[in-house]
Amino acid sequence: MLKPEYLPHYTVTDYRKWEGDWELIEGIPYAMVPSPSFLHQRIAGRLFVQIETALESCPDCIAVYETDWIVSDDTVVKPDILVTCEPVSEDYLTHPPRLIVEVLSPATRSKDEQLKRRLYAKQGVRFYLIVDPAERRLRVLELTGRDYQEHPPATAVLTLDLAPCAVKIDLQRLWP
Repeated sequence: MLKPEYLPHYTVTDYRKWEGDWELIEGIPYAMVPSPSFLHQRIAGRLFVQIETALESCPDCIAVYETDWIVSDDTVVKPDILVTCEPVSEDYLTHPPRLIVEVLSPATRSKDEQLKRRLYAKQGVRFYLIVDPAERRLRVLELTGRDYQEHPPATAVLTLDLAPCAVKIDLQRLWP
């Protein structure tokens, strides 16, 4: 096995030159292939609509779908959904969002549940929702100190206080 010092280390400058869908985490590129499944897209779409609708009356918070968050010079992620309550002046986010949603797929499960969980906690993302289409389950992780604490599973309506806004998600409307 190669020692870390012999492996290439990429930056945002490199990332911006690449074709296709990629994420870059601590200098290591991750191809976003295969494309998300039909079920993945339907669930993410339904969830996005509910979040976007909940934020319509909130002038401070916005939801976006599959947008780059440039975390550092060597880390760029593209969550399925993110919510920010601070002004955005670029075509990408440069500060931690309040909420991130990742919909699991077989190709991304490990990265989403482990690597991104640690990254998002380290960056101070308050809520991290992990949606598992195979199990029809939504896990709610809330940042407490330096790590996430998992909430008991919601069965009907999930309410998240993003301060200054709140988001309500009807879980019955989530699953096709």
